[in-house]
Amino acid sequence: MLSKALSSLNTLRIRLFSKVTVSYLRLLGADVCWTTLFYGPVSIIGDPANLSIGSHTKINHNVLINCTDLVSIGSYVTISSGVTLHTSTYQTFRVHVSAPIRIQSHVWIASSAVILPGVSIGTHSIVGALSLVTSSTPPNTVSFGSPARTIREIDSSWFNL
Repeated sequence: MLSKALSSLNTLRIRLFSKVTVSYLRLLGADVCWTTLFYGPVSIIGDPANLSIGSHTKINHNVLINCTDLVSIGSYVTISSGVTLHTSTYQTFRVHVSAPIRIQSHVWIASSAVILPGVSIGTHSIVGALSLVTSSTPPNTVSFGSPARTIREIDSSWFNL
């Protein structure tokens, strides 16, 4: 009985935290759907107006999103804890590079993955934990490693959509 009450209280806390976070981001100019769930604090660097998040997306705690350029996150995306999305970096000494990041729908990005500028992650894809994604990944694939490589294709029926 007590565990059920605590579980309900935790669910209420997450939903309330998410509504406050979404409201704040929308106030700053971000295009964030009301059904987005934030499970903890998220760091936004740059202009929040460059951020777009689709419906039913779940973002865990300690995620860093660099919004120097456009960051587009589709619907039904799960971003695990510690993930970093960089839209800008230094390529060589004093040469600043900036490019958008596009994450299509139905994607799972596992813990502590790093997505670099100019990357597009295809629909129904999985990015493994601790991966460094330096180039775009095609749809229906599992990518893993540093730098991330496609290690497997996924049959889209696996997602049971």
